[in-house]
Amino acid sequence: MVAPHSVVGVLQPGLAGELGLPLGVQILAGAGDGAATYAGAGISRPGQALELSGTACAFGVYSDKFLPDVDQQLFLNLKSPTTPGWYLIYVNQFGRTHRWFIDTFCQDLVREGDVHSAYNAMDEQAAALAPGAGGVFAIPHLAGRASPPKPFWRGAWLGFGLGFTRAHFYRSLLEAHAAEFREAQARLRHLGATHDLHEVMVAGGGSRSDFWNQLKADVLGTQYRRLVDSDLSTLRGDAMIAARARGWPVLDGDRAFLQFDREYEPDLEAHERYEKVMADYQGFTAGLDPLMEDLFG
Repeated sequence: MVAPHSVVGVLQPGLAGELGLPLGVQILAGAGDGAATYAGAGISRPGQALELSGTACAFGVYSDKFLPDVDQQLFLNLKSPTTPGWYLIYVNQFGRTHRWFIDTFCQDLVREGDVHSAYNAMDEQAAALAPGAGGVFAIPHLAGRASPPKPFWRGAWLGFGLGFTRAHFYRSLLEAHAAEFREAQARLRHLGATHDLHEVMVAGGGSRSDFWNQLKADVLGTQYRRLVDSDLSTLRGDAMIAARARGWPVLDGDRAFLQFDREYEPDLEAHERYEKVMADYQGFTAGLDPLMEDLFG
């Protein structure tokens, strides 16, 4: 095990020639994609969080100390490759659940093979509903729960009745995903990782949805900021590792040349309405946990 900026070799002459690079280019140990992405997104101070909204969704914060979640096992601890601190990251597979819903129930909304038209249409329908999706609660872990590890979990809906539409089910899934982040936020406070989550940067395919970003800002009660060119975050993190290896200043935080194309301020009224919804969600999941294990464990 070596530090990410450690030199582990040099580029072989033959390969250097094929790549058009000079002889003697150093090879660094580097970092995994998760750690490099968080570094490249400028997450370097307590109170900052990054949500990666893709097939797998990750929500993590920067901590200046190692904080293993021994009791609940809700977080991964990744060492920052560019600073002395750590990233505490919660992971689920909600991107797969999101796409499953569209593929299964919304094919009539797909226009000319573009699935994003269906996402946009469902966002518009769900936005017409009030927070709480009419009392419908969802479990979004269709392929088991990753954090904490509970492979016996399955998807579920509770509270729907006559007159409900797919928009209610769709919104309840998005709210359940936000509720998971809300629980992670509370757990982070308990662990002492952060007491004031003042901003969440959002990246990945799911960040295209203005409705979803606003919903999460309302649930968490904190500002969301959408990164421009978020797919370059991993490459930017690798460049920061290379800069450190060369002894150059590592530009991070406000100096990292990050750009944002939109900010989402929490709606305080919606945040207050979500307080009860989130409390009910916690009771819902806690009650289902032993049943899920008994049925599918």
